[in-house]
Amino acid sequence: MTEPTDLREILDDRGRIDRSIPCLNCGYDLRGLPPRGQCPECGRPVERTFFRGQLYLSDPRWLYRMKSGCTLLIVGLCFNVCPPLRFDTDVGFGVHVIWIFIVGTLFTLGVWRVTTRESDRSQMSVNDHRAAMTRIACVVFVSSLALATLLSLATIFLLVTLPAAIAISVGIAMISCAVLNWHLCNHLGQYAMRIPDSQLHQVTSLTKWLFSIGLFFFGVIGLLAPIVGEQSERTGFTFGPYTLAHPAIAAIGGILAGMTMIGGLCLLVVLWDYRGAFKRAADFANDQLASNTPAP
Repeated sequence: MTEPTDLREILDDRGRIDRSIPCLNCGYDLRGLPPRGQCPECGRPVERTFFRGQLYLSDPRWLYRMKSGCTLLIVGLCFNVCPPLRFDTDVGFGVHVIWIFIVGTLFTLGVWRVTTRESDRSQMSVNDHRAAMTRIACVVFVSSLALATLLSLATIFLLVTLPAAIAISVGIAMISCAVLNWHLCNHLGQYAMRIPDSQLHQVTSLTKWLFSIGLFFFGVIGLLAPIVGEQSERTGFTFGPYTLAHPAIAAIGGILAGMTMIGGLCLLVVLWDYRGAFKRAADFANDQLASNTPAP
């Protein structure tokens, strides 16, 4: 690995560190050590203090946690669009409640794991704020999703007519999902530059815009459905119990549905790629630690 310019400036003529720099892991003074050596106090490679931006030099435990978070999000995303559990009204109230619990749990655990702070970063950063926004968006999304589902179940099983409430709650759920996707892609995008993988970064950015825009305006249609739609059997774009028969709205709805579908597939691919990147980085970091550990 090529040493950066700022690292060369702190090395003496023998290639050893020429100033007091604390180990990023334990705080031990690294003065006098070679940049390819190990901290005498904790055994952590010295280069991790200087090259910590590279993903493969992060803590393997944190990397495996990020990988498991991506896995949970992948499963949750697949489960969220499973038609038999989401739309079949004949499977019973209990299954619907279980579905809400599973989807909410998968998304919450997945988001919390992929937004876990690196153990070797002691100061607040822009990424901490991104992680916080991602978690808030996740809570709002799961809550609004549960509310929309429960209102739908009330209509089915309790014979309570709440069409406007259902459409509005579904609209809020889709808008909050758009916000969640936006912050999640922003949060994950930084790691693409630490792999480094510029193509993955570009795909992440594309997914952020495509999926978020589709979901957001889809949700806006849901909020407007009680106003511009009607409860009838007419041909047109349907949103919950409402039909939007105007040709322009139906065309826009079709476009947004296509954007949402493509964006969702892109998000699955992106999460799968990040999962693989975190796993490879964690495996490499473990191999490096094992090779640097003295034999007993």
